[in-house]
Amino acid sequence: MSYTDYKHDETKGSEVESTFKNKGWEAHIGGTHIPVSTALGQLKGAWGIQASESRLRMTSDHPLLPNSNTNTKAFFVFEELAFAPKIKQSILVHVSKMSEFPPWLEMEVSLMKVVQKNSSHFLVRWATVKT
Repeated sequence: MSYTDYKHDETKGSEVESTFKNKGWEAHIGGTHIPVSTALGQLKGAWGIQASESRLRMTSDHPLLPNSNTNTKAFFVFEELAFAPKIKQSILVHVSKMSEFPPWLEMEVSLMKVVQKNSSHFLVRWATVKT
C-alpha cells in the first residue's frame, strides 16, 4: 500500500504563480496458487487485485492541468498450462474500472485503445509459447 501527499509551487521570481497538489493512495495484493497436475499437463498461475484513488488540484489564474478525481479498481488472473516440457498455453484475464478519468490523460489512453472515460475494461489474452 502507498500514500501520496505532494505539493509544489510554480514561481516567477519570488511570486507564486500556481500551486500543484496531488493526494492519493494505492493498494495491491496478489499471489500464486500451488501448481496442479491435470490430464493435459501442469497448471500454475497467479492472481491480483488493485485499487487506487487520486485527487489532483492546481490553483492558478491559468492552470496547466484541470482538477480531477480518479478512482481505479482492477482484478487479474493469469494461468499457464504446460502441455510438454517446451510447449505452454497461457491465458490472462484482466478486468478494470476507472471513473472520472483525468482529462489530461484521455489522449494517451485513446491512442492505446484501452479504455474510454468512465468505462470498464475487459481484456483476455491467449498465447502458445514454444521454448
